[in-house]
Amino acid sequence: MKRAELLVYGMMISSIFLAHFLFFSFYSFGESRGVSMEPYLHTGNIILYQREGFDRSNIAVGTVIIYQYNATYVICHRVIIRHSMPVCYEVQGDNCQYEDDVYVHPEDVIGVLVWVWR
Repeated sequence: MKRAELLVYGMMISSIFLAHFLFFSFYSFGESRGVSMEPYLHTGNIILYQREGFDRSNIAVGTVIIYQYNATYVICHRVIIRHSMPVCYEVQGDNCQYEDDVYVHPEDVIGVLVWVWR
């Protein structure tokens, strides 16, 4: 191999590793479980969610968030109300009659849903 070819291959490999690092620094995959978000999400759906690079204090109504509940559960529900003082969110599963019985604070938000593989 010529020196120029080696340089090009090295740059390509470096770019792939950099893209992989950047992608997985900001995004994660998970699996949906339960019926609370049906018909939007079903048990076994693979979800992609953004963990970093967004403002946890400014999530729009209608956004599906993943949040920590009681240090035991991770829940994926839709924001239905955003309160501004202090900033917190009321959330509800699409298949639930009532909103969740907790206010979600920005520090409890793990991520926002980006993509669903059905």
